Amino acid sequence: FLVPDSPYRKVFFALMSGTAGTAIDLLPALIAGIILTGENPLVMIGWLLTLVVMDFMLSTFGLLLEALLPASALDVAKSVLQMMLRFFMILVITVLMAVGFLIGGVSAAVLMTTAGGLIIGGLCFLAYPSMLHGGIA
Repeated sequence: FLVPDSPYRKVFFALMSGTAGTAIDLLPALIAGIILTGENPLVMIGWLLTLVVMDFMLSTFGLLLEALLPASALDVAKSVLQMMLRFFMILVITVLMAVGFLIGGVSAAVLMTTAGGLIIGGLCFLAYPSMLHGGIA
């Protein structure tokens, strides 16, 4: 709150540090997957992008839920509600992946999943910083 910058930039860079950490953690496993399966590296880059976008989406969704849920609620109840809603978000991504796979195969599934995750994560991201400085969070 004391950093003299816009709340959107502060939240964006805080989220990107976690997302970059996720990308760094996933990279060795995907490289090993390329070597072991002989898969096209572009497909693996698509999967890396999809997984990183899913991390971004779930992180922004978690921030938004944390801001919306009252601080006086029990921590266990808040955790259970957050997990249920995050599983719902994963279900949405799974449906997008299935529809994309039926439409155009693996590449369409990866593109639809990435686009859906970016849209949902972007909407959650746009809502949270205004609540942060507006006094709601």
